[in-house]
Amino acid sequence: MAAPDGHPKPMASTPPGPKPIGGYYHTVDPNYESPLEGSNYIFVPSSPATRGFRFRLDFLPGGNNGAWEIADSRGSLILLYRGVQLIPNMLNEQTAAAGSRHNPGFVVCDPLTRQYKAVPCRPEDMEGHQFLGLFLLHGDQTNQQAGGGHISLSNFRVMAALHRPHCCSSSHGVPVAHVFSMGSERAWSSEEPINIPNTVKSFYFAGRAYGSLYWGIQGTGTALVLNEATAEFTMVTLPQIMLGSCGRCSFRFISRQDDGALRVVCLVDNNLKVFVRRIIHSNSSRHDEWAVEGLVRLREATRGLPGHEDGYFQDDEAIIVDAQETYVLLTPRNKTWLFSVVLETMEVDRGHERNKYAGPAYPWELPPTIWSPIF
Repeated sequence: MAAPDGHPKPMASTPPGPKPIGGYYHTVDPNYESPLEGSNYIFVPSSPATRGFRFRLDFLPGGNNGAWEIADSRGSLILLYRGVQLIPNMLNEQTAAAGSRHNPGFVVCDPLTRQYKAVPCRPEDMEGHQFLGLFLLHGDQTNQQAGGGHISLSNFRVMAALHRPHCCSSSHGVPVAHVFSMGSERAWSSEEPINIPNTVKSFYFAGRAYGSLYWGIQGTGTALVLNEATAEFTMVTLPQIMLGSCGRCSFRFISRQDDGALRVVCLVDNNLKVFVRRIIHSNSSRHDEWAVEGLVRLREATRGLPGHEDGYFQDDEAIIVDAQETYVLLTPRNKTWLFSVVLETMEVDRGHERNKYAGPAYPWELPPTIWSPIF
């Protein structure tokens, strides 16, 4: 499969305007550090409109002892789960054991109004499957693809990306997508006849961009891609210039609202590189070109930062812990020592609040009722 043309194209012809981010729900991945006390998430404001607010989620069933974990966010809504185990880099066995005391369940909540809705999910829909991830989608696909509309508790969908054993080959698995909608008691599903590794331990989440979800596959230069609109899976191969050790958590796909171009941040020999895709039209054909947009040599750039040790980035490849549109969060592989790279300037930062939390961050957008008078 050709690498560039295999990537899904942006869903909208023009990128939507910037979304006013009120803050991020930060989490801690137990594979890196001990979870936060109580609920394993904390809200960190990033806007004057939300400064001083904590937006706790203690109104969910069970309160702070409900064992809820954040799976995704969209707009001003948060998707949480309990009683299931996602792929290993998102949830370890200890956390899974705590959640298993509860029946499997998903909820979508609005932290501002402190309301939530349970997602209709039957145990038989998940039987025999393992989770790759859970994602919150807009309920109106037409509005979503046009870059408009406002997601709400009456207008959302939840997509579960799953993995099941292959019926004829013990060495392969099959990707499956289940979509749950409000007002429907059953999920509709889609699966693709493509071969993937037989265990979810081979996968790690590799980002979300322009209506597509990506998983890296350890030890390969390939990615599993799920289209949010069609629930179809494909496989893509990264161009050779992006490939380093092909180790776990070595690349991420990201979007950027200002130009609509797909980007990949990746680690090659402990250099963080940002590649941008340019679409080239010639006569009646088109092809994609990937160009290096930014480069940070981690050994040199981190030397002298507080807590830095001489052995960092010498023998082991770094790890991408999280990636957002504006920054990448990283750590040495042999010891958790968090720092981030600001993508606009490619500067290394150690002092920002986000560097305290070794796990995914979930953006929370200001609802129109708050940002309309401000912006």
